[in-house]
Amino acid sequence: MLARLTDLLDAWIGVKSASEFDEALVRERLIAIKDQMPWMHGMLLASLAGIVVALPPKTPLSIFSAAVLFAILLTRAPYMVRIRPADVSGQSARGELRRTFLVASCYFLVSLMWQLSLYFALPPNEGCDVAMFAGIAALGAAAALSSFSPAARIPLVIGAFPFAVLLTVGGRPADQAVGFTLIVVIALRLRLLNVQNRVFERLVRTRFALEIEKRRAIQAEQDAIN
Repeated sequence: MLARLTDLLDAWIGVKSASEFDEALVRERLIAIKDQMPWMHGMLLASLAGIVVALPPKTPLSIFSAAVLFAILLTRAPYMVRIRPADVSGQSARGELRRTFLVASCYFLVSLMWQLSLYFALPPNEGCDVAMFAGIAALGAAAALSSFSPAARIPLVIGAFPFAVLLTVGGRPADQAVGFTLIVVIALRLRLLNVQNRVFERLVRTRFALEIEKRRAIQAEQDAIN
């Protein structure tokens, strides 16, 4: 059962391996996001700290949610730094990308619940502050995860889009303008992720083809010697 669910998840997030090229692609995806993870975690920590300072959590749920978010970031960041590209295989890369997708989903779901509780607890003219924090963090995280587009969509769809809708249907014209702008930016960023994904795959495919040609040349030379 667990193996079946894992296969379904791998197929859904695009890391299921059916060829040697697929193995190379998942390795390159992991190596690409690994280099950006420390910056993304630093940015999310700064955004999280900013919300805590500007809007201190007071209820047990808010305090617990903030603690969980800090724990996820402080635990995950050192773990990703320790990954060495030379040791990355196709199988290990699939596992790490799978965990990255699941951790990102958990982080932004918890973040959404916490920030929504803050949004509805504030006066109507102050809810935009929470939405701005959420939008900035989501756009930054999507940029850092752009080499792995399934994970990069999570902060945009879960972390930013609900607040964009809330602002758009709000009563203040200024909030409506911010919400509409955020919806447009999210839509364009999602489109850009698709473009970046195609470019990334094309780059990896080119490098993979060159590697195959190199192998063939070496094998032909060895055959000629023998």
